[in-house]
Amino acid sequence: MWGYIIAGVVILGNLVFFFSRRRKISIPRESMENIMAEKVIASVPDMIFMVDNQFNIQKIYNADPVKLSLPVETLIGRNLKDCVDPSFVDIVISNLREALISDKVYEVEYTVSVHGKITYYEERFKRVQENLVACFERDITGRKKNEVAIRQNQRLLNAVLDNMPMPLIIKDIDDDLKYVFWNKQCELQGGYSREEIIGKTDIEVYGKERGEHYRDVDFKIIEEGNSYQVQEVYETPDGGRHVSIVNKNVVSNDVHHWLLATRWDITDLIRIQEQLQEVNQQLRMAFSVTNTVPMIWDLKEDLIRFKYSEFKVGNENFYKERDGQSSLEAVNNMHPDDREIMSRLFADIKNGQIDNLHREVRYDVRGLYEDYYDLYLTIEKKDIAGKPLRVVGTLRNITESKLYEKTLMEAKQNVEKIQEINQLILDHSNNGLVYLRPDYMIEWENLARYSEHPLAGRYKAGLCCYKSVMHRDSPCPGCVMHKALETGKREMKEVTFDDEFTVEITATPVYDIKNEGQIRGVVLKYEDVSERTRVANEWKRAKEAAEMSDRLKSIFLSNMSHEIRTPLNAIVGFSELLVNTDDPKDKEEYMAIINRNNELLLQLISDILDLSKIEAGTLEFIYDMVDINEMLRGLEMSYRQKIAEHPGIDISFTSHMDECVVYTEKNRVMQVISNFLNNALKFTREGHIHFGYEEQENGLRFFVSDTGKGIPVEKQGEIFKRFVKLDSFTNGTGLGLAICQTIVRKLGGEIGVLSEEGKGSTFWFTLPVRPGNC
Repeated sequence: MWGYIIAGVVILGNLVFFFSRRRKISIPRESMENIMAEKVIASVPDMIFMVDNQFNIQKIYNADPVKLSLPVETLIGRNLKDCVDPSFVDIVISNLREALISDKVYEVEYTVSVHGKITYYEERFKRVQENLVACFERDITGRKKNEVAIRQNQRLLNAVLDNMPMPLIIKDIDDDLKYVFWNKQCELQGGYSREEIIGKTDIEVYGKERGEHYRDVDFKIIEEGNSYQVQEVYETPDGGRHVSIVNKNVVSNDVHHWLLATRWDITDLIRIQEQLQEVNQQLRMAFSVTNTVPMIWDLKEDLIRFKYSEFKVGNENFYKERDGQSSLEAVNNMHPDDREIMSRLFADIKNGQIDNLHREVRYDVRGLYEDYYDLYLTIEKKDIAGKPLRVVGTLRNITESKLYEKTLMEAKQNVEKIQEINQLILDHSNNGLVYLRPDYMIEWENLARYSEHPLAGRYKAGLCCYKSVMHRDSPCPGCVMHKALETGKREMKEVTFDDEFTVEITATPVYDIKNEGQIRGVVLKYEDVSERTRVANEWKRAKEAAEMSDRLKSIFLSNMSHEIRTPLNAIVGFSELLVNTDDPKDKEEYMAIINRNNELLLQLISDILDLSKIEAGTLEFIYDMVDINEMLRGLEMSYRQKIAEHPGIDISFTSHMDECVVYTEKNRVMQVISNFLNNALKFTREGHIHFGYEEQENGLRFFVSDTGKGIPVEKQGEIFKRFVKLDSFTNGTGLGLAICQTIVRKLGGEIGVLSEEGKGSTFWFTLPVRPGNC
């Protein structure tokens, strides 16, 4: 538009010049153009700045000093960059540059700040001649403020609608009923996000069948122009069904139409109503079963009403047809002995002197007074001044309870008398007793009074036996009570505490008299049998020791007679052969056999002597500093000579430290290792025998490992016992490993074996010593 105005000014100037020449009017062309241009410019409502290619202001038209807030003359010659707020300089200069090289009109908005006041302008740039641009400036401050106000109001409205406590939906009627608004509650209750809803129709969101139903309803509302309210079931994407009250209305302005809908989810309300109805029904049933009726006493009208008419129908002591009665009538229908106090109590509750009333009364409109009632009243409502307005309560027929109470009182007296007698009997018993239910709950006990065993004080009535006594979550293994419950018979068990206090526990089932065969509980009797058990154990140990001694002597004599006879026979026999032969080879062989049997006999005598010393407690242990490596290397050299005739066996000292000197008994340690090596040689035909030691956290661990025949698993636990031989055809007494075990234990260590049949064995023992140079 502004480009056309500028062009019109230029064209008008040319026409004036043309006509003045035809009529020979002596008006200069330049003056004529300027006059016409200024008239046109003056008719324009905007200020116009003429700016050159350096962005300097050359001239100002239609200047308004009030809006400018400074004299017009001060602006002539100033650079436009100095007049515009800094944040808009770049865009203004950029548009001016484009206008200087183009015939297009360029538009830009910017602000000018003068004396702290900000003014918004809309600027249009149009080149009017080379290196000169006309800048049309319009004040749009008012419009900007209106736009800001409109946006703020719109944001406020959106915030209000978005935060409404119920789902609010807006559909665009003019755009195929597409969703244009979906507030937060819609997202929370509807199960769809705004991104899934906005810009879509019901068919796109809910599918064809459901979507078309919603659209049919909407089109009918639009056509009839009526408001719409209905209760319907809304199904969320997760399958949840929500009962809702839906309201819909058409909202329009001059140019547009919308459909506004709200939905109130009443699912919880309906569920609460159903629950209230159920609770009310349950209360009615409870009152009916307990023969109780709710009461409401309206103090303003002084009228007492019963809530359920069924109560009056089932009880002959009440008026059947009357809806209520006054408090005075109620008192007059009570037993004469109750009237005075009840009249006073009714007056106290009416005056607010008491808030609650609970009393037994005898009430009967017939005057018979055979029934008892439990009356309970409480103030439920007061006025502003605190004066009671309404009292609620219950009236319950307790006639049967009174009769039961009398019967129970008599029975209680009888039971107390029986209990007193029973207690006398129990208190004069010398045994601790506990009575438990089948669920192991303690009902009664006097154990702490008559038993001194450590657990006696833990038995407490009302506690679970295994939890309070043994701190377990389940019954104890081997529980004598559990066994009695299973067998239904009396069971007994002895328990020893601290190796000196022994208790005999007898569990006796107690059967229910009414239900034959059903166990009602178990009585545990605790009897101190420590002395009896001690005498029995000593007799048993003495008997076993005597029997064992006899057996060991028999075994020892049998083994020794055989073991001694065997090497002696060999020595005697081959000695005679040695005397009678002249063959050097035979003599050498006979002498070797005699030497081996001499060593075997010497080892046998040595084992017997060690065993006798062990039995007598006189086996000597002489401690000294021992170089372990030197000791084991000596054994290695000695045993390498012994296996010279067995080329298929390699014996070697393999595992050791660089230096290892300890304080121990050298001879006994060598005796144990030698025994291990001898056994390995007996049972190894080929392969290797390795021995050595290693450092562990608690000391040194010595071992001898072979590739011999191995030891069956079931016999590994027997080999350290006396006179045990796994191979009857192998020389030996069966005492060596037993002696080794005694020596190692005397030295404070442990001994053991690891073996796999057919693959070899590893015998080991430990010494709790700290090497000085290991």
